[in-house]
Amino acid sequence: MKLLSLKTSPFARKVLIVSKEVGVYNQLQVVQISVNPALSVAIEGLTAVNPLSKVPALEVPGIGSLIGSSVIAQYFLTIGDQNNSILPNDSTRFLILAREALADGASEALILMRFETALRPKELFWKEYYDSLLAKVYRAFDELEKHFVKTRAHSGVPWDLGDIATLCALSFADLRFGHVFDWRVGRPVLAAWYAQQEDLRDSVKETALV
Repeated sequence: MKLLSLKTSPFARKVLIVSKEVGVYNQLQVVQISVNPALSVAIEGLTAVNPLSKVPALEVPGIGSLIGSSVIAQYFLTIGDQNNSILPNDSTRFLILAREALADGASEALILMRFETALRPKELFWKEYYDSLLAKVYRAFDELEKHFVKTRAHSGVPWDLGDIATLCALSFADLRFGHVFDWRVGRPVLAAWYAQQEDLRDSVKETALV
């Protein structure tokens, strides 16, 4: 399988972490793709796999192209080690998926903020739009803090897909906006959990955003 990826993408990192956690990473040929959202032309090696020209995208022999990090992550969960807690088939499943969607939404807002500051000409900067995106990020992180306050009061809480998506969103905030705002302020439980993850999991250490 060929995974089209980008070392700065929180969504690509999410599927890479899942692939390592369920033992399918060694089946992947990971190809780093340069993505420029300002281009209207096709991106060589990517657009043919994903017409949206977005990563991650996965080419699967005998199946075809899978796009979107949630789809790819669930495919890896289907073909990988079934003895994991990343997305259990019980009453918690859809709450985990909802938390994944919340964290992914924060990542998407952060990416749009990045476009606004790094790609848009300075004279066209849209402050109201930027501020609205940042407000969404703050609300999402506040909600995730509430979740961690509630669940991390108990020991032995399994790591799940919502946690992976959360970690990827937080790490992208650090990568691109660590000099602008500190998401840790007012979110001590989330911050403490995040600080532990690289020491606890090789999959996190090996997929750091750069």
